[in-house]
Amino acid sequence: TKVEGKLFKVPRRYFEENSEIFATIFTLPPGANSPLDGSDDDVPFKLEGIRSNDFHSLLKVLYPLNAHRIWFSRPSLLLSKNEWISVLKLSTQWFFLDIRALAIENLSDTPIDAIERIILAKRYDVVDWLQAGYSELVRRPDSLSLEEAAEIGLAATVQIFQTRE
Repeated sequence: TKVEGKLFKVPRRYFEENSEIFATIFTLPPGANSPLDGSDDDVPFKLEGIRSNDFHSLLKVLYPLNAHRIWFSRPSLLLSKNEWISVLKLSTQWFFLDIRALAIENLSDTPIDAIERIILAKRYDVVDWLQAGYSELVRRPDSLSLEEAAEIGLAATVQIFQTRE
């Protein structure tokens, strides 16, 4: 697999087993007179529009998760907040449902400010975070700054101010 010009040697079965999208992609036949993408280093499977550090973070979860399934236990994963956000991004995009749930669980236990939690909730469709973020903004003693209001949008800002009154 090639991401941002960087070659990653990864078993495609991990992708097929964990994502319906990849399971479908890998069943598509190659074009006429074309070798199968990913068949060797000279013809890598290319992932366009993906950052290599995001992909690397996903692999940090994908490999241990699959290895631990053999032993029926949960892996112990030590990733930074930003790495978990990368995992959430790609697992949402590619429908890695188990990995997405694991990312949400780990990020739920991570200190994230209310504005960032709301932005992540909207971007990656995590409903519980949206409610938690809005509740935190309503309860906190400080008003929203102009920058924060711009980030969450006019409608949410008005609702927060109305609720606080």
